[in-house]
Amino acid sequence: MPLSQLSIRNKITAVIAFLIIAMTGLGVLGVVKMKAINADAAAIQSEWLPSVDALGELRANVIARRTIVRQHLLSDTAEAKQVMEMLLEDNLRSNDEIRRRYEKLVTLPAERALYAEWGQVWEAYLQGVRQVLALSRNSRGIASQEARDLNINTVSPIGTRVDEILKKSIELNNRQGDAAGKEAAETYRSAVRSLAIILGITVLIGTAVGVYIVRDVSRSITSIVTPMRELAAGHLDVVVPHRGENNEIGTMADALQFFKLTLIAKKAVDDDAAAEMRERATRLAVLATTDRLTGLYNRLKFDQALVSEIARAKRYEMPFSLVMYDVDRFKDVNDVHGHPAGDRVLVGLSDAISSHLRETDMLARWGGEEFAILLTGSDCHDACVVAEKLRTAVAQIVFDQVGSVTCSFGVTEYRDGDTPEVLVARADAALYQAKLNGRNRVELALPCGPDTDLSSAA
Repeated sequence: MPLSQLSIRNKITAVIAFLIIAMTGLGVLGVVKMKAINADAAAIQSEWLPSVDALGELRANVIARRTIVRQHLLSDTAEAKQVMEMLLEDNLRSNDEIRRRYEKLVTLPAERALYAEWGQVWEAYLQGVRQVLALSRNSRGIASQEARDLNINTVSPIGTRVDEILKKSIELNNRQGDAAGKEAAETYRSAVRSLAIILGITVLIGTAVGVYIVRDVSRSITSIVTPMRELAAGHLDVVVPHRGENNEIGTMADALQFFKLTLIAKKAVDDDAAAEMRERATRLAVLATTDRLTGLYNRLKFDQALVSEIARAKRYEMPFSLVMYDVDRFKDVNDVHGHPAGDRVLVGLSDAISSHLRETDMLARWGGEEFAILLTGSDCHDACVVAEKLRTAVAQIVFDQVGSVTCSFGVTEYRDGDTPEVLVARADAALYQAKLNGRNRVELALPCGPDTDLSSAA
């Protein structure tokens, strides 16, 4: 067996007989101190770290729930709201599972009191969320002002209190973990001091034996302390020496290796959870801004883009136009051929019209068979030309079972001082005029911009 794997007692016995008593005391003291350090490390690993882990997951769940509630309020369709409610149910189940795990870890009276307080506030928050969801669910589109006010003024402060209590619990566990760490460090320092005293006496008896023992023990302890510090600094790729050795250092090395693997697993779980949250947020953003049938932007997204384009036009004095169109006699298509056939017509028209637009233009489903187009950098003359091309392209499409359909278009150009409501109303009025004038035509809301020749727009 290599000398490095012998216990301190055996090394002393093998080197010199008359130092057996002194060296045996040194070995016993070293073992006791090392066991104390291991006990402190085990306490950190088995008590405080799992508690902080569970509280961190619980807090992440609470934050995620508040985000989903806000998204529910912003959803403008019943389908989107239903998706949010499914996410809330998953969130609540996950929350209950974490709570059951954490409850088994609570040991301190102060921690138990904080958890009891959190439970009461959490129940109040859930009750408030149910009221907010009920109001939001009753809204046909984006939640009513009453629902938003209830969430902002009443429910959100409760949610903030929930988060504050969790932060206090995390801080409490961190303090206890720090105290255990300090106790382990103090135990280590005490061990070093005791070993130094005994080694000093031993040096008087035999300098050579004392030097050998000090160097050997010091190398072993330092080789464990160094990776401990690296792990504390977050360097999880550090190599732990002396694993598997049948001595005190080997025991510490095995415990430290287990602690390292636990940290690596925890980091992997955290990274996966963060990636899942990012992916879920992306999916929610798509659901909230996209029309499910056509794949186009929905009205909410278009309203946001229209506000931004008006702000850009005011700042840079850049023209843009709005085109509203719908399918002529679309009710007859649904009544005669059925709604599935009507849906195929809407999807086909959306694909065809999208292919005739620029990347900078925006096409959105306004509602039912009505659509809106935002033509950036285009005055009313350019918009009429585009609308006429689109009208002609639509008339040439032949749909299976349905045949040909036509569309009517209303065109208007942004004028200084226009609000989104005024601009949409003017384009919609032009669309209505196109319907009155026989359908399958383009109508321009006059007056148009200054010095604009519309003679070639047709």
